Amino acid sequence: MNGEGLSAPHIVSIYPGFTEHTYRIVFPFEERFSPHAPQLLTILPVGTVENEKVLEPKKEKGLIAYAYPQDISDEAAELAVPQSKDGNAESDTATDGKGRKLCETAFVWRRQDGTNALVQTWPTNLNEKFRKDFEISEGVNQDSTKFLPQAASEFQEAMVQLFGPAADSCPLWFCHKRLISTSPAVVGFGEDVLSHVNERPELMRELSIASIDTEGLGFVADGTNGKGEKFEKHFRLTAGEEYVLYRKTGWDTMGCIKPLHQFLSEADLHEPRIVEEAHGMKKKIAATLTENPEPVLGAAAPSLAAQQATQLTAQQAIQSPIAKETAGVDERLSAPLVENPNCVFVDDAPRQAAQLDTQAVGHRRRRVLVGLCLCVLCLGLILLLVYFPK
Repeated sequence: MNGEGLSAPHIVSIYPGFTEHTYRIVFPFEERFSPHAPQLLTILPVGTVENEKVLEPKKEKGLIAYAYPQDISDEAAELAVPQSKDGNAESDTATDGKGRKLCETAFVWRRQDGTNALVQTWPTNLNEKFRKDFEISEGVNQDSTKFLPQAASEFQEAMVQLFGPAADSCPLWFCHKRLISTSPAVVGFGEDVLSHVNERPELMRELSIASIDTEGLGFVADGTNGKGEKFEKHFRLTAGEEYVLYRKTGWDTMGCIKPLHQFLSEADLHEPRIVEEAHGMKKKIAATLTENPEPVLGAAAPSLAAQQATQLTAQQAIQSPIAKETAGVDERLSAPLVENPNCVFVDDAPRQAAQLDTQAVGHRRRRVLVGLCLCVLCLGLILLLVYFPK
């Protein structure tokens, strides 16, 4: 599914689930470079340093990254690296707090075409569960359409910068996992998504969200790891960008958000979707409208009260001929009901019902006329027998 028509300002689409195809590239550093323990910076495309960690050489330890190349703007690349929390350098690549820029780290550099490469990577445990969840190809890229060669090359380059030249001989792992999720996926512009979910406490709980800051354009995820330990994680959104808000599952289960284009690069949204206004009333369900699956966003949709009034008018128009016959008024019973200018049909079902009721009225009218004729005939016979007995 592509991203066209999924969202518009002040409109959100809610999907009942999604199938996630996770494609990741892994660098299994484990104990290969001991005693070297470089400092990891997990940098987001907006320039935020999401995580800092000293990579101690241990068995079953690795770094994981996306299977597609990422960019970072010139402005974000020039941002200063934040100082370590304790203010001390923990390794030879650790943050020294003296104004080092993101573009001076192992994870950001300028490409030959003038754009800025970003390698967004984070730690992972290469344990039995990881090997069970993922299909792993060690050292061989078996699908270059999913694992883009540029992403693999830049990831390897970042690892050489981080661990040294020996990292070039460490084979990358190409990993794929398929996961079917029943978590709702809320799609729309970030401001609208947060506003919509914030008004629905049950949906917040279902998405594992602890709190939402609509003014600050962020939220706090209510997370639980594989050990059952609770934690919270803060997310910030960029104004004017389309997002998907969903519940992430795996070792960590928590509310999560991704830019729409990034989400659709590795997941398929399930139908039917529900299209709603960001501030309340449900507009329509595009469940089985295969001829026109996209929401009508340009025209004003009728309100719920108007739809109810239309249905009531249709019901009154259908029932009025029967009421007239009951009262003994024989007015235009043979006229087709569909020609009644006051009758407005919502869809084909009321129209068919009206035609059936019209036919039924005609049958009843004929039966009444036949009954009256028989009554008159019987009355005539009785009169003949009374007045002319012989």
